[in-house]
Amino acid sequence: MKKIISLIVAMLMLVAIFAACGSEETPDTSTSTSDETVAGPFDDVEPLDEEVDIRVATLSGLNFGIIPYLIDELGGFEKANINFDGVGQVYGNGSTLIEAASSWDVGTSGLGGMMTGTISKGCIQTALTNKVDGGTFFWAQKDSAIAQAGISNIGGTKEMYGTAAEWKGQEIYYPKGTTLHYVLATALGKMGLTLEDVKSTQMDVASVNTALRAGTCQVGGTWGSLSFASDMTELFVPVVSAMDVGCPLPAAMYWNPTFYAEHYDAVVKFVELYFRAVDWIYENEDNARQFLDVWDAWNIDNGINVAPEVNAKYLIDAESRFYSLKESYDFFKQTVTASDGTSMTGYELQTYEPLNFLVSVGSFKEDSLATFLDDKCKGDAVIDVYENLFQGRDTYGSGIAWLDDFEY
Repeated sequence: MKKIISLIVAMLMLVAIFAACGSEETPDTSTSTSDETVAGPFDDVEPLDEEVDIRVATLSGLNFGIIPYLIDELGGFEKANINFDGVGQVYGNGSTLIEAASSWDVGTSGLGGMMTGTISKGCIQTALTNKVDGGTFFWAQKDSAIAQAGISNIGGTKEMYGTAAEWKGQEIYYPKGTTLHYVLATALGKMGLTLEDVKSTQMDVASVNTALRAGTCQVGGTWGSLSFASDMTELFVPVVSAMDVGCPLPAAMYWNPTFYAEHYDAVVKFVELYFRAVDWIYENEDNARQFLDVWDAWNIDNGINVAPEVNAKYLIDAESRFYSLKESYDFFKQTVTASDGTSMTGYELQTYEPLNFLVSVGSFKEDSLATFLDDKCKGDAVIDVYENLFQGRDTYGSGIAWLDDFEY
């Protein structure tokens, strides 16, 4: 009996020993990634010697407006020693943004703000931010005479509908003194008409969109997200587009002249951060989706009702994409001759030609052209960044394979 008990005790001891051995932790031979850091767009950014406050102003809902918020979300301002309140000043149109120019340091908008800001407020343009050509259209009701006439191919166009016969006397709704004004006059000119041959009715683009949908206007102009709405081409016919009639339409970054003079180092740093962030977006699909998430949240915060997939079109559409740093750099390095024989940089030409037209129709005073050319477009910051700090892709208009099938 004692032998049996001794045997049982021995077996229990062996079981306990094996159990103890089995519970010992096996050394982890895998490589831990907890301490590794993923490269970010601002890892190589050198901070300013002293913290600088930058008051940012932009227009709601647009792709150039969201970039400062993306920079903030990714930690760029903190890394650069720039204080941004994370809210900024968001305006509904370029006119109100420019009227408030004394309350901000840097603004972004399309051509209307670019022209008015430099001429009336002395703002300094420093870089092109993105193209807005691809979202600038005049639309017609499907049963209108212009739409029914079909594509005319007048003046080398490929997508313009109708001829002088259908357009003459037509009432057209659009905001006067804007890029749509410029596009319409150019299109009419290709048909041998002028603005005197049509009835122009003043209306902001949001109201034009509403009037088209209500059927209270036959022909009207829109831009931006309104043009990208998924049902626009189902409901209406795009009878004129900016690109088709040869009207390149940029948006730009410009500065309060006092801030530019007193904090040039911060201007350079902001330009660097801006284009590092844009370049980061185009690196891969994950970055693009994160950008669009930030954009969607920003729209919601500002009461902008735009479907997220509409925002994605600003990346996909080559004529609505961001400009690269190199493209602004190249524009500043070019010397060109405008249509009136005036010599200037390629950068200045982007604003000068539409401004020249708007002067001719009385939207700006005669001396506006001279005022604009009086050192209002400075390439120093772009050149400093490109030659010394960061370059990025040459362009975002081609060579990005993942964009071909990108959906959001």
